[in-house]
Amino acid sequence: MNQLNISAQSPKGLDFIHNRFDVDGFLIDSSVWNKTLAKQLAMQSDLHDLSDKHWEVIEIVRERYFSMGALPVMRLICKAAGIDP
Repeated sequence: MNQLNISAQSPKGLDFIHNRFDVDGFLIDSSVWNKTLAKQLAMQSDLHDLSDKHWEVIEIVRERYFSMGALPVMRLICKAAGIDP
């Protein structure tokens, strides 16, 4: 898995962002997640504009992750968001 190269500024500075991901690129503390960080991560992945459908999927995944304690099945996420898998 590619490690994320986070270089975008955050309100609290670069140290805030650099120390928030594990070696696999996963966010260590979910409480620091916000839409600004999501946009910065999308830009790092060459996805410069998150559409309403992107945000819908992000919110569904986050809600189900926190309710189940694990990543949800992608097929069910697609179904909930009205996306053809």
